[in-house]
Amino acid sequence: INFILRSFFLHPCDFKGWRKIAVKTGIDMVNNEKIHAILSVGSPWTDHLVSRDISRATGVKWIASYMDPWTQAPNPDKWKRKFSWKWFISRFIGRLVEKNICGSAYCAVHNSEPWAKELEKILKINVYPVPHGTDQSDFKDLEEVDPNAECLTISYVGTLHFTEKTDVFFEGFAKFILENNIPSDKLKFKLIGCDSMKLRYKKFEEIEKYIENIPYVPRADAQKYIMQSHILLLFMIDDDGWYPMKCFDYLGVNAQILATPRDYGVIEEILRESGKGVCLDTPSEVACWLKDKWMEFCSKGCLSSNVNQKVLERINRKKNVEKLARILDEMIGLGK
Repeated sequence: INFILRSFFLHPCDFKGWRKIAVKTGIDMVNNEKIHAILSVGSPWTDHLVSRDISRATGVKWIASYMDPWTQAPNPDKWKRKFSWKWFISRFIGRLVEKNICGSAYCAVHNSEPWAKELEKILKINVYPVPHGTDQSDFKDLEEVDPNAECLTISYVGTLHFTEKTDVFFEGFAKFILENNIPSDKLKFKLIGCDSMKLRYKKFEEIEKYIENIPYVPRADAQKYIMQSHILLLFMIDDDGWYPMKCFDYLGVNAQILATPRDYGVIEEILRESGKGVCLDTPSEVACWLKDKWMEFCSKGCLSSNVNQKVLERINRKKNVEKLARILDEMIGLGK
């Protein structure tokens, strides 16, 4: 029943119920408040449907902003999920809906260059890469917090998608611990707001005493945990355009980033060029890298950082907002 509802009736998404009142309210706002442009952000994808309907009723142009892929999302069968035929049916219908809705936009913006190129082929309109980006002001109101100089802290912050691959890190982490006899009071692996990770590390019994599970917390608290970390983890998903939101928070602090396994995509590129971290492909590489960091930590009480800020400026949020502003100006005729 769930499959039938989602595939044939709840397009573009489960939030469709707010469409009618949202469109009516939007039309009133455009008519009463001299609105010159509409920008909708998905997901949820019903946002784009609402914007299209308001645009058709008022003649005001709109831009579809994508934070995640819609029908570009990968086939779950790639991760041995059952009933992959359901995914094919849903994506076929979903793509028709996506083209019908977002193909009417003036243009679209997406979170990375690979995703933008792929979406442009689907929608047949201009699609610009505008990542969410990093912003130091996200941390400016937080009390300054330094990592513990007595305990090397590795953290993963936020939820875990079923497609994210964790075994390379866990196996490498276990190998590093066993080969170097690391005392549990000198090394902590913090999982913040990620209860689902327990099922992933259960088979690696030797690492459990190093793990500290922290329940879901408000964003400000999560940012403090990020600031208190020496190493921050990213688990990759076989998608070269994938920029998880936590990545931008990670890039905004001094901690080093460890991503596994390699995906040869935008994250690996920014880590390599900026010097903010590494993307490793095997447990042995992870164990070796962690050993180097452990030895550095033992001798200094911290990890050194040699970051190329010019590279990070490419995904600075202020610059990306300026880029979006130029697109809006061009759409309504101010850029000419």
